[in-house]
Parts: sequence; structure tokens; C-alpha cells
Amino acid sequence: MPAFARNPDTPGICDLCGQRFLLRELRYAVVNDHKTGMRHCPSCYSPDHPQFRVFKRDTNDPQVVDDPRPDYSAINGRGEFGWNPVGNDQTYMTMSLGTVTVEV
Repeated sequence: MPAFARNPDTPGICDLCGQRFLLRELRYAVVNDHKTGMRHCPSCYSPDHPQFRVFKRDTNDPQVVDDPRPDYSAINGRGEFGWNPVGNDQTYMTMSLGTVTVEV
């Protein structure tokens, strides 16, 4: 890697506003954790947005047990009450509570 000359008073131009600053005051623009090569002055510089780092987070959310062994004896041993109000000709449940009077 070649060595570069270093001078603290080297001038530089902001790539956004075009104003003159010292090169050491200009910061590289970063997008998605990668330098773009553009340099911005302190007033134009904005840090990389955190939403660009979403792909670097662990988003794995396991919710299923691998090769489960459920206890089917409890399901087969209890009688479940079935009620299907749509398209069911048989009535499994009836209930009455008071009366309703409608006057027109």
C-alpha cells in the first residue's frame, strides 16, 4: 500500500454543498455500512440510518418444536362439544333468555 502525504491544513470540498473545508473535517458518507467515497462537511453529514442494518440482525424466531411427541390420550379421552353455526342442520345447543317485543 503506498504512503500518502499528510498535511493538517489540506483543503477539501464538500461533495454535497460545495463549500471549502479542511480535509480532516470532511467525513466519508456511509450507506448500508459501506463507504461511498463522497466526503461531507459537518453540517451536511448524516450517519448511516439504522434501518439499513436490519439484515444484519438475527431475525430467526423458531416457534415449532422439531419432531414433537404430543399426548393424544388426553384428546381422545375427552368429549368435545361441537357447534358449527354455518351450514349445520342439526342443533347441538339451544338457549332461551327472556322475550323480545318489537313495536312498529
